[in-house]
Amino acid sequence: MMNEISAEQVVEVFETELERQAWLFSRTSNGDYSFDVDGVEYSVSPDNLIRDCIRDGNLDRISDFIATIQDTISSNSSNWIDVRALVRYLLLSGDAGEEFDDVIVENVSPDLCRVFVFTNADRSSISWITKEMISVWQIDLDEVVQVAEQNMNELVTADILEVENVGGVPLGLLNTIESSFKASLVLAPDFRNVVRPVLGWPVYAVLPAQDFVYLIPTEHRSFLGRLGPVVLREYEESGYPISKDVFEISDAGIQAIGTLGPQR
Repeated sequence: MMNEISAEQVVEVFETELERQAWLFSRTSNGDYSFDVDGVEYSVSPDNLIRDCIRDGNLDRISDFIATIQDTISSNSSNWIDVRALVRYLLLSGDAGEEFDDVIVENVSPDLCRVFVFTNADRSSISWITKEMISVWQIDLDEVVQVAEQNMNELVTADILEVENVGGVPLGLLNTIESSFKASLVLAPDFRNVVRPVLGWPVYAVLPAQDFVYLIPTEHRSFLGRLGPVVLREYEESGYPISKDVFEISDAGIQAIGTLGPQR
């Protein structure tokens, strides 16, 4: 039987762990935690952590979250040569992009943005790339974008696309060991080259969460409604939701053409 965990319990354990790290913290007006380490101020939101702990009935996620923060702090001393091969971007909802001040974010449509990040060596954690980091690395934004696109292209190989036949409709799924970037791969420059021979081009996509993607040919638009229950469940249960919208991905970019439910 799953343990029932409250938000208050998560907060209490999380704050205890912050104190154990000797990170003197304060709460901001929106509930985020702010603390200073070696003269650098960090801000983290506990919202996804609380949601995941309650959903899974598991407080062990807090230790993982603390480890991610530690990786982020360590990343400030990393150099460009070390992180270059690990640079990526994450697809987020447009509203999520408004939450970042110093982080490198680009809008890709009125509804979506991509935030530039890098992983640690074993791909177990993700750190945002900030303007301060770019300054320390002595590079410019164009180089970050170029390297991120090159690295995302390396993830978009022919074997990432799996197709299931559902009632005569080919349903595409993306399979990659870097699951946090699954939805983000639809923005990769070579995505078209992988998808077009199998599903045609343009394609429709649903992207309810960072680790979940469905793709279908545009001639099967009427099939989209059947995806609704799965999309809504993934969106509501994920700690990293993106959108309930249906998107068309084409040479013109990515554009919402409808929705399967109200956004969070």
